Amino acid sequence: MAPELPLLERDDALAALDAALAAARAGQGRCVVVSGEAGIGKTRLLQAWQAQQSAVQWLGAACDPLVTPRPLGPLVDLADRFPPALGAALHEARTYNGLFPQLASWLAHTRPLPVLALEDLHWADEATLDGVRYLGRRIAGLPALLLLTRRDDEPSPALARTLAQLDAAATVRVALPPLTDGALRSLAVARGRDDAALVRLAGGNPLFLQQLLASRPGELPGGVRDAVVARLAQLPALQRRVLEALAVVPGGLPLSGLAALVPGAAATLETDALAPWLLPQPGMAAFRHELVRQAVEAATPVPRRAAFHAALADRLADEPPRPGLLARRLHHAAGAGRATEVAMLATPAAEEAERAGAPSAAGDALRLALDMADAAGADVGQRVQWGLALARHQARAGTVAQAMATLAQVRAQAQRCGDVSAEVRATANLALMLSPRPDSVAEAEAARALALPLGGVESALAHYALALTLHNRGDPQAARPHAEVAVSLAERAGDALTLSQALSVCGAVRLAMDADDAGFDLLERGLALALEGRRHGAAAVAWVNLASLCLARAEHRRLHGVMARGIPFCRDHDEDLALAMLLLRRALARMETGPWSDVDEDLQALDALPGAPARTRASAAVIRLRLQGLRGAPAADAVWGETATQVEAGETEFLFADACGYAAEAAWLRADDDVAGGVSPAAQMTGWARRGLDQAQGASPWLQGRLRRWLRLGGGDAGPSPSDLPPPFVAEERGDPAAASAAWRAMGCPGEAAMAVLAADGAGYAAPSREALEAALQDAQALGAAALAGRLQRRLERTRPERAASNRGPYRAAATHPWGFTAREAQVANLLADGLSNVQIADRLKRSVRTVDHHVSAILAKLAVQTRTQAVARLLAEGRGRPAGEAEGVR
Repeated sequence: MAPELPLLERDDALAALDAALAAARAGQGRCVVVSGEAGIGKTRLLQAWQAQQSAVQWLGAACDPLVTPRPLGPLVDLADRFPPALGAALHEARTYNGLFPQLASWLAHTRPLPVLALEDLHWADEATLDGVRYLGRRIAGLPALLLLTRRDDEPSPALARTLAQLDAAATVRVALPPLTDGALRSLAVARGRDDAALVRLAGGNPLFLQQLLASRPGELPGGVRDAVVARLAQLPALQRRVLEALAVVPGGLPLSGLAALVPGAAATLETDALAPWLLPQPGMAAFRHELVRQAVEAATPVPRRAAFHAALADRLADEPPRPGLLARRLHHAAGAGRATEVAMLATPAAEEAERAGAPSAAGDALRLALDMADAAGADVGQRVQWGLALARHQARAGTVAQAMATLAQVRAQAQRCGDVSAEVRATANLALMLSPRPDSVAEAEAARALALPLGGVESALAHYALALTLHNRGDPQAARPHAEVAVSLAERAGDALTLSQALSVCGAVRLAMDADDAGFDLLERGLALALEGRRHGAAAVAWVNLASLCLARAEHRRLHGVMARGIPFCRDHDEDLALAMLLLRRALARMETGPWSDVDEDLQALDALPGAPARTRASAAVIRLRLQGLRGAPAADAVWGETATQVEAGETEFLFADACGYAAEAAWLRADDDVAGGVSPAAQMTGWARRGLDQAQGASPWLQGRLRRWLRLGGGDAGPSPSDLPPPFVAEERGDPAAASAAWRAMGCPGEAAMAVLAADGAGYAAPSREALEAALQDAQALGAAALAGRLQRRLERTRPERAASNRGPYRAAATHPWGFTAREAQVANLLADGLSNVQIADRLKRSVRTVDHHVSAILAKLAVQTRTQAVARLLAEGRGRPAGEAEGVR
């Protein structure tokens, strides 16, 4: 085997690394992802680049292709390079609660500039990927460089998700293409081989070429494995034995360990014979290329390979505990065919992986135990326990279909051996995974019946599963007693996980049925338990549940308090799915309370979130469509028809009744438009409201109240008012706009307060007073609701003035201005009419651009126009942009 080949055709990749380092030196960290097929030269590229650098702190480690990945494997290998506090956090596997924040802080302050290079991420466990995601999303603010390598020909969905969630602006992606035939030929000629067939077989891969060059002239093995095996056969027995021993250890061995496996290995390593095969590392022996290691391992006779594994398993058994040791012991026990040892190690290895946040690695350990269960003589009870744990880890890793299949197998085994407790757990968890499908309730009922004589944790879990499935099927009344029993049983059993879950569903059903706020207390207790147990995923779900119920009950102030805690938590712990859902819910709340510029910011943050699910993004598009209408450009009925179809198909987080309500609102906002397609906006509004009400039975009374409003305004009969109709809608339906507006305003909902005035007017009740209309107009203008403000303005123009403008308070200028402009708005309007941009206006008035944006939105609303161009034309044409005294000090 020849020495390492020169690096060719990688100038662009080296330049990208140089540019990333320059940015990091300037305090703008970068993440560089180097990808390519196996053997393309990813490691060689990093080695060559590292050799060119000075004044950097190189921190390089790699992931190993073990049977069960080591949790945080590459960081564990770097532990002795970290300060003691960081090392302690690493050994305790406190990822988001210690390790990741401390690692980021250390990278920010250590000198010289750190370059953290993590290779072979396609073999990484979830905890390592969590660390990559955590650093990669914050790297822009660190004076550091994060280098990652991966094979793009070895699929890893978990890695793909991680890389998709990195900070796109701070991430550089370097794809290494195959070498050209010209480059390969020049390398071959430099070694005295000018062979077109050799170049063709290499296929642009430098490692394949290197292995082929190591073969005798005239011998052209069919692939890299054949080339390695041919070269291996030419070595003396001792050197071959050294390579075979190293081949069973991904990542390499300390020299002392290698000497224990192969006597005389130390002397052999001091010669040049093995130099082309192995990396020059002090105190370590490891293959230069993983593909070569795998080829040697495959070529090693099975009995000899098993003997090496057995010797390593014995050696590791005597070592003191350390992170990753269990995974290595399990790997070698499996390689040695020691089924009993695998059975003994699988559960503690899985528990270690679970603590580190690597559910797939935990599942791999348990799957290995199940595969070797027959050889280990494991009884059915042991297999059931492994299966239950495996299903839990599969569910946490997102492979729900696999988890359900595992649970079905576990239940069958539990039935055969009469293990009722395991049967209850399998059935209850199966019900939870099936929810909200109709058959989920039947499974939960079966679990409850089985658990009845057992009591304790099993019964608590079964009642919780039944409560949740019933609630998800829209029957909170039937769910409530089971939720309360689940809480009571879990408390008595001291099962914190089940108690946390039971409290959440108990709070949800309580809020669905009762007017009091006791349900929120239950939800908060469940959240607190999840936080205490450091179950980040469960806590994130609890935040979303809390926010959803606040929104359903129009508890906007409470919702903002939940967001103030939940959004930073999810952001800090990279819980993107929950974060996206919280941003969506806050945007919905801000639609009601304002300001709408904050709605825009939430939706932009959601769009920029790499891990936001498609349904949440589609929901954001629905909000934008509604907001567009309220701002003055309501979408056509056909557009809302397409949106409602999308919602009905389950492609958003909205109910179909929600979409009907938004479509009816848009029709109402278009009420002054010409009839399109022979159907008036009023008829469209009535049709949407009726369809929505038909689907809203059992839904939030707030949603029903809105749908009843639109039906009433369209001339339809909404029937008697429900007993649980919220107070603002009760006032609307009895024709009391003042009371309705006051109720909405007390809730902090100015848009609804303004709408309530026109809703009462349009329903044929007593005409609202001018004072009510003026107050409603001010609410609409403050929000920037141009469409609503326009309707109110036109309604006001049909009334005669009944009172003199007040000269008191901060809005006295607005009371006397023809368009209701405040003094500052008049200044902005003057500059707007002069053709200045918002940035220029902000500079002239010494205000922030965002403040000017708000003023311009208010001006558009007060002028009842939709664009700046329309506003300027109206200001100039009607001469109302510069009333006497208002322009002073502006020009």
